[in-house]
Amino acid sequence: MTGPYIALEGIEGAGKSTVANRLADLLDDGTRRVIRVREPGGTAAGERIRGVLLDTGSILSPWAE
Repeated sequence: MTGPYIALEGIEGAGKSTVANRLADLLDDGTRRVIRVREPGGTAAGERIRGVLLDTGSILSPWAE
């Protein structure tokens, strides 16, 4: 793939997803392809890992997290 890669970072609840969605909508004008990804995520295994990390009932040691 070629083209720019834009990364948004910030603490939880800062509005990264809102900004990412609005930015993608602005950039997706029909002349270029926009792909939204998140970490960990983007693959089936990444989504499962993300689920474990975000599950408030999961008890993980700081090292494991």
